[in-house]
Amino acid sequence: MQGIDGIETTRRLKRILPGVHVIILSVFDDKELMAEAAEAGAAGHVTKGVAGSQLCAPVLSVCGMSSRNGLATAPPWRRLRGPPVSP
Repeated sequence: MQGIDGIETTRRLKRILPGVHVIILSVFDDKELMAEAAEAGAAGHVTKGVAGSQLCAPVLSVCGMSSRNGLATAPPWRRLRGPPVSP
């Protein structure tokens, strides 16, 4: 992003939408940087270049879901959320 990095974007998103789940996608696999992202409110991170099959687990995990045989599964109460959030 021009003029703002992902960590600052995460801070701003969490300030405006505290319930939003953020996963950082980064070229860096730096533990300090990921600690800063977690402090900013990121729920997880994925390093760029991972196989597509490895992207599902972190996303499903952040959503409180799991994957069985390639199908996303969740308890019924996790499938439906409250009304959409207005921007």
